[in-house]
Amino acid sequence: MAVLPTRLGADPAGGYGWVSIVLHWATVAVLFPLWFVGYATSHPGSESVLELIHTHTTIAVCAYALLWLRVLWRFRQGHPAPLPRQRGWSVRLGKAVHYLLLLAIAVMLVSGPLMAWTGGDAIHVFSAAIPSPLPKLPRLSTWLLAVHRTTSRIIMLAILVHVCAVLKHVAFNHDGTLGRMLMAARRTTGRR
Repeated sequence: MAVLPTRLGADPAGGYGWVSIVLHWATVAVLFPLWFVGYATSHPGSESVLELIHTHTTIAVCAYALLWLRVLWRFRQGHPAPLPRQRGWSVRLGKAVHYLLLLAIAVMLVSGPLMAWTGGDAIHVFSAAIPSPLPKLPRLSTWLLAVHRTTSRIIMLAILVHVCAVLKHVAFNHDGTLGRMLMAARRTTGRR
């Protein structure tokens, strides 16, 4: 089999390329700390809520470009074709959950900064602050907080469904689904 030249990092037809794999796992590494720290900020009894919010925004701002790249890359690349043993409603459900995750991440990337700024707050990154370019709009900020919290729950639910589906593929289907996200697929032309 001959390997075809390809656009840098583009996904081959039969799976995911290294760019997709790295973006996937880097997003996992960012989302879990963001969610846990963000969740801790929703408990007003905590004495360190402000510190937790600053930690949350520092992580988010540091990963902001990476997360947008993840979202835009997948929409640009699309999904690889299903493996030979994958078919039917479960393939469609898997794609829907995947796109729901991506859209939810995009909503978080927009609602987070807007929530802080319309609340009259700066966005804290380490010891620096990004001041608000917007006027204080408390009602909008409250609504954006609700959107941000609801979307975080959607993300965690979708991740739970995603992980359960991966476990199903590993334990019952034995169809190579997990391997697609661990090793880049090769571009091939067929037999010579």
